[in-house]
Amino acid sequence: MRWEDTGLLIEIKDHGERDLVIRVFTESHGLCAGLVKGGQNKKQKSILNPGAQLNLVWYARLSDHLGTFQVDVSRSRSILFMGSKSQLYAFNSLCSIILLFLAEREPENLLYVRTIDLLEEIINNDEWLRNYVEWEFLFLQEIGYGLELSVCGVTGVRNNLTHVSPKSGKAVCEEVANPWKDKLFELPKFLVPTEMISKISKGEALKGLLISTHFFSIWAIPDLGKSQLPKARTLFIKFLERTSS
Repeated sequence: MRWEDTGLLIEIKDHGERDLVIRVFTESHGLCAGLVKGGQNKKQKSILNPGAQLNLVWYARLSDHLGTFQVDVSRSRSILFMGSKSQLYAFNSLCSIILLFLAEREPENLLYVRTIDLLEEIINNDEWLRNYVEWEFLFLQEIGYGLELSVCGVTGVRNNLTHVSPKSGKAVCEEVANPWKDKLFELPKFLVPTEMISKISKGEALKGLLISTHFFSIWAIPDLGKSQLPKARTLFIKFLERTSS
């Protein structure tokens, strides 16, 4: 068995005294693990860092074997580890979510493309927080737990959407929400599809992440047999809370 692909290096672990086992989020084969022989030598260790974009050749005798990777780094993205703390926290958070929720070797083409786009935004654009929050909502959608934020779940109107039901994951308009505001999530305007908002505050990002946290916790985690959201995701939230104004 053999295939070629490109992918994002997510995780690295030593294997024995010489080799590595890496996990890569690939364009066409989803989340995959494989052995890199001799990966612990100085040359390989210096370039194989999480966030790197890799050209990959995977081969194994049988398709269900761990297999071995031949790797070539096409983009290092080492700046993620030399930039701001917020960049590193965000990167660690998205990697931890991918590792927790994605099944091995199931293609996730749209999510892969959006993940690469998000990383480039984090590196090159100071206004990347909106993209991160939207990525979490896309992630929920792609693993089967999408929210409906474009139309009121009660009246069907598409205007003046202000809140989200914590039970249904559907938006509701202000008229419907008014009597129940203390039981609903506030819907940040940047998450409404008809709104064209690019720059958001950390406070607005946290409002969005409160919603995604809730639905990860009540839908995805129990359905998929997980125990809790990963620590790296929690640390990212705490960082935003500490630094929000």
